[in-house]
Amino acid sequence: MDLSLYRAAMEGKVDIILQDRTKLAVLHIAAMFGNTECANEVLRYSPSLSCRVNIQGDTPLHIAARKGCSDIVQALVKYTTRLDKKRVGARKEMPRMLNKESDTPLHEAVRNCHFDVVKLLVEEDPEFLCPANNAEETPLYLASEKGYDELVSLILETCTAPAYSGSMASLLRWKPSLVKETDLHGWTPLHFAARIGYASIVSQLLEADKSLGYIADNDDKNTALHIAAGHGHIDVMREFFEHCPDCCEMVNARGRNFLHNAVEHEQKKAVTYILEQCAIAISLTNQKDIDGNTPLHLLVTSDCNAQGLIWHSGADRNAFNKENLTPMDMDLSLYRAVMEGKVGIILQDRRKLEHQLTPNKNTVLHIAAMFGNRECANEVLRYSPSLSCRVNIQGDTALHISSPNGCSGIVEALVKCTRLDKERVGAGKEMLRMLNKENDTALHEAVRNYHVVLVKLLVKEDPDFLCRVNNAEETPLYLASEKGYDDFVSLILETCTEPAYSGSMASLLGWKPSLVKETDLHGWTPLHFAARIGYASIVSQLLEVDKSLGYIADNDDKNTALHIAAGRGHIDVMREFFEHCPDCCEMVNARGRNFLHIAVEHERRKAITYILEKCAIVISLINQKDIDWNTPLHLLATSERPALGLISHSGAHTNAFNKDNLTPVDNDTPQHEAVRNCRVNVVKILAQEDPDFSCPANYAEETPLYMASEKGYDECRSS
Repeated sequence: MDLSLYRAAMEGKVDIILQDRTKLAVLHIAAMFGNTECANEVLRYSPSLSCRVNIQGDTPLHIAARKGCSDIVQALVKYTTRLDKKRVGARKEMPRMLNKESDTPLHEAVRNCHFDVVKLLVEEDPEFLCPANNAEETPLYLASEKGYDELVSLILETCTAPAYSGSMASLLRWKPSLVKETDLHGWTPLHFAARIGYASIVSQLLEADKSLGYIADNDDKNTALHIAAGHGHIDVMREFFEHCPDCCEMVNARGRNFLHNAVEHEQKKAVTYILEQCAIAISLTNQKDIDGNTPLHLLVTSDCNAQGLIWHSGADRNAFNKENLTPMDMDLSLYRAVMEGKVGIILQDRRKLEHQLTPNKNTVLHIAAMFGNRECANEVLRYSPSLSCRVNIQGDTALHISSPNGCSGIVEALVKCTRLDKERVGAGKEMLRMLNKENDTALHEAVRNYHVVLVKLLVKEDPDFLCRVNNAEETPLYLASEKGYDDFVSLILETCTEPAYSGSMASLLGWKPSLVKETDLHGWTPLHFAARIGYASIVSQLLEVDKSLGYIADNDDKNTALHIAAGRGHIDVMREFFEHCPDCCEMVNARGRNFLHIAVEHERRKAITYILEKCAIVISLINQKDIDWNTPLHLLATSERPALGLISHSGAHTNAFNKDNLTPVDNDTPQHEAVRNCRVNVVKILAQEDPDFSCPANYAEETPLYMASEKGYDECRSS
């Protein structure tokens, strides 16, 4: 779209729009910015644009209804009435059009509680049996679910045949047999009650029909008990133990019982409850999934420190999975000895040193490197030097693990050991040049994490190594350049006799200017790289040469350069996009995320604030859903750094549902989320922002203060 035309539609400059009436495809933009005069003039000359759709399947009426622009809605209805005289049915065609979410304009108006628009639409087409959208919601269902009583009354009183999906309680009142009906994913009302933690409803449902407890969903074959265990709802599990205890035997598509699920989702209290209260706890503890993993196998690779399961008298700690590993393949006492640096225990049985492995195939040398225990590493290497080149499940050697952690003492010990290994000529260089599954060398890791001593040591030890690129096409020299580590760049160039170098954007342009639109294997243009590094001046030059660069998405994630800039928090770079190609703000990546999603995902607080203040289409961005139906506010709810401007933004829909049927807050305030995740700094920020706010209880009847006390988070409680 011509930039001047876009700005004219955005700013309501009708005279510019009408200069060339052959180019009037700006009705969506006029609706987006609420410019009624522009919309009227465009419709006057091109009424057929009223039924044109954008990439999301939205007509201008969808956009106007979403924003609550009743004047534009009236204009659209008026001009389709004129069209109806030329083309029978045109008048009803537009209000009934569905976008890619199968939403009608009425869905959008109801969802956003625009009473005037809802009234206009239902009066215009009162006999339309409005279908359910992809989320199985009709406009009436939305109004009921959100508690918009006025809209419910309006629809019921005006529409001659309203469709209604209802809620569980309403469905049961209408037709009790629907208690066993399932949605598209095979979820029954019991699944939903178990997920949310409504123990009383679970009890009522199981009293009505205990066979509900044995119904598995379509996707993962999870029963409602699996769902309850995964969310740690002990009161719900108690109802299953009471009403249908044998449903505890059921497994899902991965062969996992509900104890597997509790461990997998790190629900420590639920694990303890199951072990204490479930009649078949011993059977559950040793049951294997399709990979041969018992719950104990899952426990040792998770952060769920459920000691009750580790030391349960019935737990088989020697059970083998399909990879021939037991949960305790590395003896627990040995693991702790290496972790704590107790050399005497480590050397009690030297024959076991080479054979002891964790589930991730870490050797005792890997563990020593992980915890930075140089003395342990020296003793292990003394008796088992071959462990220096052993790799774990990620392809990492002990040297790979030492490098990002900055353990120079262990790196020195490893280098010294391989240098003195007379049985394996060249063992030292072999270890230094070994690649993990990302094709990273230890030097990649040391440069990436800016460990000066290690980089000097590694470069000096093997100065003639032409370091190959990793899977991301990065050499150590490229990483140092890209991260701005000038001292590393100088060190590598001065020390290495043959450094590998992938080049920079400036070099490419100096060689051949036309390469400005060339892409690498990942589809990145020079603009992507400039946006990533934050070179606003270069971004400006590139966009001045060819603004179409701003619309090029990469191959992997379909991110534009604007997505990259937002993820990096480069405000100056975003400013250049707003200036040169503002409509590229509408573009989404492979996950359906706009650049505000990305800024929130990467916790770029200042960038979020800038977007909210400066971006012309901010309302559209705030409520845009990705492929999982998450808005930026959904992502913010799980973030460690709250962007208060987004939380409190007048246009943000805090009741928008994602595919998990969750809103961004789901009755939890940001204070709840901060306390739940023990984010003390976030709790303090929120408390300082609004010290007089009396935070309500959530659906679980928990206030943030109660949660902090119950979890023992003293710092959160005092904040």
